[in-house]
Amino acid sequence: MKTPRPIFIILLLSLLLSACAPSGPPKPPIAQLSAHREATFAEVENSVKVRPTADDELKTATVGQNLYPGGNAESGEDSRARIDLLPEGTIIRLAPNSSFTLEEFDSNVKTPFTKLQLFSGEIWVILFGGEFETETSYGTASVRGSMMSVSFDPEGAGMLVTCLEGHCALENDAGSVELKEGFSATITEAGEAPSAPEPISENQVENWKQANPEVEPWLNGTPIAPPIRDEGEPNPNQPLRYSLNNNCPEGNWHWEFVGTTTYSFTLAPGESISGELPPGDYMITDTLEGAGTHGPDFAKGGGEVDVAACPD
Repeated sequence: MKTPRPIFIILLLSLLLSACAPSGPPKPPIAQLSAHREATFAEVENSVKVRPTADDELKTATVGQNLYPGGNAESGEDSRARIDLLPEGTIIRLAPNSSFTLEEFDSNVKTPFTKLQLFSGEIWVILFGGEFETETSYGTASVRGSMMSVSFDPEGAGMLVTCLEGHCALENDAGSVELKEGFSATITEAGEAPSAPEPISENQVENWKQANPEVEPWLNGTPIAPPIRDEGEPNPNQPLRYSLNNNCPEGNWHWEFVGTTTYSFTLAPGESISGELPPGDYMITDTLEGAGTHGPDFAKGGGEVDVAACPD
């Protein structure tokens, strides 16, 4: 059985063939893959649950699974997870008995911004580009480069932020503090201002080393390399995202996606639609009135389909 080629190769070949074909009705533009950010589980240890989107049911997390804005993750006793933010390579590690929601996840790969709502437990962040914020009911911690941890226990010690490297900050309505490398700060009660920065303790450094295998070599002078996904190996758990616009002055545009689920719709001139389909492989065909049918094209392992122009 042949393995389907990546969609962008197939689409490029289709363009080349159409250029050499006999003259006839123009064909619709071909769906193109475009770069986007992903929050993907890279490691899962013991009992970790995930709700990929706000509308999903809570289920067991698996390696390769994506998390989307509004989705949340939680770890049980003696359970941990690592989530990679791609393509920049930022690493998030989730401690046991922790819970958070992915509040914001900017799609801009050049200036990525991520925001978590931490309900309890602890996370560690090794940032490779952009900005990262962690919000609790006590305050908001931020890092712009490049290693920060946040722990939160509203029934006990409150909120603790450590800045192992780079520039961090902790703020709420009562005040704010800037944290330079090697310092920490706390908010012990709701409504209380952040404490003055203090040097990180040996125990806190040891916690970093125990939770993040990348840190110990870094402490010895070895730079930390961000995780990189081979673009030739699509994530099998990636959904198929689509953003389609019928900018033609006339003619309805019909689209059909056949794969994990079957989905079809028709766009009148001036109409647009966007969304995503469950992870899997899809066959895509489209027909524009007066311009004929194009396809099938194949999206292996999901991807992104973005069409905004009318055929010439």
